[in-house]
Amino acid sequence: MKWADENKEPAKENPNAGEPFGLPPGTVRSIISLAVIISSVVFAGFVTWKTGVVPEWFIGELGIITAYYFGTRNAQNITEILRSKKD
Repeated sequence: MKWADENKEPAKENPNAGEPFGLPPGTVRSIISLAVIISSVVFAGFVTWKTGVVPEWFIGELGIITAYYFGTRNAQNITEILRSKKD
């Protein structure tokens, strides 16, 4: 394979080929989380601009979604730690 820069080596196989889209582990989940947070902030800003108040149900549901996401991630980490200590 010829390169413009002769010192450059050709790319090796993607180490994350088994992950979604070939990205590092957790990247897709992070992108989805950022999209949810950004869209929630935009929604809250729009509702506040129109009505002057952010609905309480919206704050509650956003809190539940956030707690669920971080709670499941924490539970997975704890499970991995416990399994590694067992071995």
